[in-house]
Amino acid sequence: MNKEFLDRVKLTVQGYEGYKNYVYKDTRGFLTMGTGHRLTEEEKKIYKEGDRVDAKYLDGLFEKDFDSHLQKAKKIEGFDKLSDQQKEAMIDLTFNMGGGWVTKFPSLIKYAALVANETNPSLKSIYIKKMAAELKYKNPTKGDYRLTDYWGQVGYRAEENFKRLLNIMEDDNLYEVSNRQLGY
Repeated sequence: MNKEFLDRVKLTVQGYEGYKNYVYKDTRGFLTMGTGHRLTEEEKKIYKEGDRVDAKYLDGLFEKDFDSHLQKAKKIEGFDKLSDQQKEAMIDLTFNMGGGWVTKFPSLIKYAALVANETNPSLKSIYIKKMAAELKYKNPTKGDYRLTDYWGQVGYRAEENFKRLLNIMEDDNLYEVSNRQLGY
């Protein structure tokens, strides 16, 4: 992965996560700061809710967090053979939900491996659609088309990752989406 790609993914993640230079409780009640950084036990001894935090420290945390989640995403079977858009979705999903997200979406991971290794274009297209459907619906292979909890919690972000898994995002649109979310 080249620097331009990684910079774009970072911008996208930052746009979704937002940025706060103080400690706050996220939507699930976890103490958080910067760009979606959940405080460690050690950090909780230093920082309390409402405390302001140095921007350079927060930038360093984001870089460290991003790299950690990138390494976890790279461990997904077939990751290296996915399209850049699909890789971007996998990285963002890992940043947003942590490395354990793959256990919540085992069929998505199964289809990602099939997508990565399939050479027949027709089968590959089917696997891509099934992979994306697993992100959106609770159990589409068994006819359960209720939306996943992820879809209900993050809305627009889920829709964008769904499109990335389907390879239907325009590269220019990725920058536009991120810039709009950042207020530019």
